[in-house]
Amino acid sequence: MKYIFPYRSNDKHDKGLDDLLTNSLKDQEHDLAEDFDFAMNEKDGQGKYVNVYKISTVTDIKLLEYWNLHSAESFSDFYREQLKDLIEFQIGKHKWKFSETGQLIPAQPLTEDEQYWKKEEREDKFGRPVVQHKFKYMYCYNFLNRRGFGRYRQVNHTDTFVYIKDKVVEIVDSYFMRDFVTEFTKEIANKEDLVDVMDMLYRGGKMYLGPDSLSNLTYVNPYFEVADKSFQYMYFKEKVWKITAQGIEERNYSELDHFVWKDKVISMDAKQIKPTYQLSSGIKTHDFINVQRIDDLLVKQYTGKVDLSPFTGQFFVTFSNEANECHFAKFLWNTSEFFWRKFLDPETRKPGKDERTAEEQFETSLNFVSKMTAIGYLLHKYRDKSCEKAVIAMDGKISEVGESNGRTGKSILGNAIGKIVPQAYIGAKSKELTSDPFIWEEVNEKTESIFLDDVRANVDFEFFFPLITGQLTINVKSQKKFTLPEINTPKLFITTNHAINGNSASYRDRQFLIAFSDFYNDTHKPADDFGINFFTEWDEKQYTLFYNFKAACLQLYFKAQALGWGINKSGLISPPTERLDRRRLRQFIGESYLLWADEYFSASDGTEPADIRSNELNRPIARKELYDHFLERNPNDRNT
Repeated sequence: MKYIFPYRSNDKHDKGLDDLLTNSLKDQEHDLAEDFDFAMNEKDGQGKYVNVYKISTVTDIKLLEYWNLHSAESFSDFYREQLKDLIEFQIGKHKWKFSETGQLIPAQPLTEDEQYWKKEEREDKFGRPVVQHKFKYMYCYNFLNRRGFGRYRQVNHTDTFVYIKDKVVEIVDSYFMRDFVTEFTKEIANKEDLVDVMDMLYRGGKMYLGPDSLSNLTYVNPYFEVADKSFQYMYFKEKVWKITAQGIEERNYSELDHFVWKDKVISMDAKQIKPTYQLSSGIKTHDFINVQRIDDLLVKQYTGKVDLSPFTGQFFVTFSNEANECHFAKFLWNTSEFFWRKFLDPETRKPGKDERTAEEQFETSLNFVSKMTAIGYLLHKYRDKSCEKAVIAMDGKISEVGESNGRTGKSILGNAIGKIVPQAYIGAKSKELTSDPFIWEEVNEKTESIFLDDVRANVDFEFFFPLITGQLTINVKSQKKFTLPEINTPKLFITTNHAINGNSASYRDRQFLIAFSDFYNDTHKPADDFGINFFTEWDEKQYTLFYNFKAACLQLYFKAQALGWGINKSGLISPPTERLDRRRLRQFIGESYLLWADEYFSASDGTEPADIRSNELNRPIARKELYDHFLERNPNDRNT
C-alpha cells in the first residue's frame, strides 16, 4: 500500500513538515512518527498534524485535486496569499494574474481577433431556438501566433512547429498545440457554454487543430546564439551563465539578445559557487579550481620555498574545498594519475607513503589540465579555424597490441558532455561504422556534440575529416540529404581502447589526445570511491558542483587562449605526449615485430638457445636478411 502525506496547516503557521519539526514539534520527532501511524490506520486518514491519503487505487485526476492542480482557479484560490502580489504567474502552460477586483484572469486575455469560437443563436425549421458554436480558424491562428507558436524552416528544408517562451525555442507537435487550446478554453469559457464549446473542440479537433490546419501558422525566424571566441553561455531553468576567462556572469533570460533551443537548457537552476581561499603563492582566488602556469614570475614568488625553475611551463592545480567535494572533478583527477600505485596500495586502495617524484606529480597535473581544456573546447560552440580537432580519449597504459584495457572512465566523460549540450551518441564498435550511409541521421542543427563511443583501432579516421573541419552532410532515411553549415556542425568526441591508425600531418592536426590511466578498471569503478553512480544517483548538490566544474573548464579554456598557453593560441593545452606516442608507436609497429626484434637484438648472456641471434647489435645488417629472419619466425605476417 502506498501513501502520500500532505501536511495539514495549524494555528502556529507551520507551512510544511520542515517548519513543523523546527517549530511546533521541535525535539519531538517521535510525536510526528506516531501521528503518521495513527493517521494511516484511520478510515479518513486524519491525524493531529497530517492528513494521509492512500493512493494505490486513486486516479491521476484525483491526485491533482489533492494538490489543487486540476484547475488554475482552484490552485490560485488555495495559494492566493502567495500569488496576490505577483504581476503574473504561470499555472500549467498558461500565464495568469489577479484583476483589481481579485478575479483570476489570463495575463494575456483574448482580443477580439483571437476569440476562436463564436456563439450563434438561430431558429430551426420548426421555429425552435438553437444555439450553435462555430470555430474561427483565423482567430485561432492569431491566438497561437501571439502566444509563441509558429512554423520554423529547418536547415534540412523541412518545416516543424515551434513554441517560443522567454527566449527558449521548443519543437512541438500538433497535439501540444491542441492541448494548449483546450486547456485554455476550459479555464476561460463561460460555465453555461463550456460543455458545448469543449464538445465542439473535441469533435472537430483533428480538423481544427490537426497538422494540416496548423500548417497555416505564420513562420517564425528566431535569432539564435552566434558563438563568440571569448565566451560561452550555459543555460539553466531560470538563469543563464556567461562564462569568460575572468569568471561567470549570471543573467536573466530577458537580458539575452538571442534565442536558445530548449534542448540546450539544463532542467535545474544551479547556484554559482564563489569560494575564497589563498594559494601557496599568497594570492587570493575565487576560482572553483585554480590553475597556475609556472613562469618566471611564479618562480620568483616561490624563491626561498622551492626551486621551480626546472618545471617552467608546468602547472599547479589547486582545488577549492567545494571542488574537493565534486565527484566529477575528483574522478577526472584520478583518471589523470598514472602513478597511483606509488601512494596507494594496489589491492586495498588505502593510502601509504607517497613515493612520486615531482616530475610525476606535475605529469598528473598536466594530464588533468589538458582534460579540463578538452572539456572547455567541446562545450564551446565557436569553431576556431586555426585549431579544429576531434578530442580522442584513449587508454594511456602501455599494453600489448590488441589488448583492450577499457573501464577507465572515458565514456563517463563523453556522457558528461551530453549533460550540458545536445549530443548525438553513436556506439562505434562496428566494423561497418564508416560505411553506414545513415551514420549521422540523429544529428540536426541543434546537436552540438557527437560522441563516438569505443571506436576500433583500424577505423578510417580520414572519414571524419569533413566533420572535424566544419562540414557535415547528413543522410536521413526517406529524406533528402542536407549539409549543416559550419556554425551548426557539432564537435567530435571519440573514445577508444586503442590508438587510432594514421600518423601523417593531416591526421595529427585533427586529433587532440587525452590519456586515461588505469586508476579505474574492471575491478575498481568510480562507484567504489564515491559510493553512488554518476548522474543517475546524484543529488542537487552534486549536480551544482558538476555544473560549476564544467564552467571552470570553460573558464580555463578561455584563460589558456588569452594567455597563449594552448595549441596554435587556442585554449587546448597539450597533455604529456610520451606515453601516448609510445602506445601509438607500439600499435603501428605491431606486436609480432616487437617480440621478434626484442629477441633478435637482445644482448647475449650465454643462456639463449643456439638458434637465437644474439650478436646483431652495433653492426650493419642487410634489410633482406632482417626481413627473411622476421618472416621465418612469423610466416603469417608475410602478406600483411
